[in-house]
Amino acid sequence: MNPDISEFSYGYALTDELIHWYGTPLTAAPVFPSLYQEWQVGGGYDVMLQRPGLPVFLQFKLSDCMVRNNAQEVKDGILATPFYRMHIRPARHSEQHEMLLDLENAGNDVYYSAPAFHTPDELNDTYLLHHVRTRSLWLRPSVIGTLPDDGRHHVAFQIPGTHHFCSKPRPLDTKGDFEEFTR
Repeated sequence: MNPDISEFSYGYALTDELIHWYGTPLTAAPVFPSLYQEWQVGGGYDVMLQRPGLPVFLQFKLSDCMVRNNAQEVKDGILATPFYRMHIRPARHSEQHEMLLDLENAGNDVYYSAPAFHTPDELNDTYLLHHVRTRSLWLRPSVIGTLPDDGRHHVAFQIPGTHHFCSKPRPLDTKGDFEEFTR
């Protein structure tokens, strides 16, 4: 099922929670780059939170909710429904993943963040309970690594649970949860 929420709504809810409810110490207002800035060298992210020490760069992604047993991950026996897919833009369409890898390789904290929910009611409930951060996948681009080709790729995940980089499935060596992010 396609997400029925916007990336902006998810990103706002997560940013608000990180700042106000988790108490992330900031030294400046969050930076949401323009679309032009996002695609320039040093970009690829949706928000930069200036913290003491190093900033954190987040790339928000929406998630498709997979509910049918004909999904490839179910056929391969690596996940059971329901689970989520976070799509990564193919290199032929975007350099986003490589830009995020460059930011991370420069010593920055960089994460993909994707919700393990997809409807407006789930977003509202999760936001009002201040669980957006714990119902989200937190994934460093380096855990995925360089994309193997220009094809379509995604991360299949459950929270809690395992996460797999897919076109040819391989498990990712990460818990991908908020607790790991905070460490």
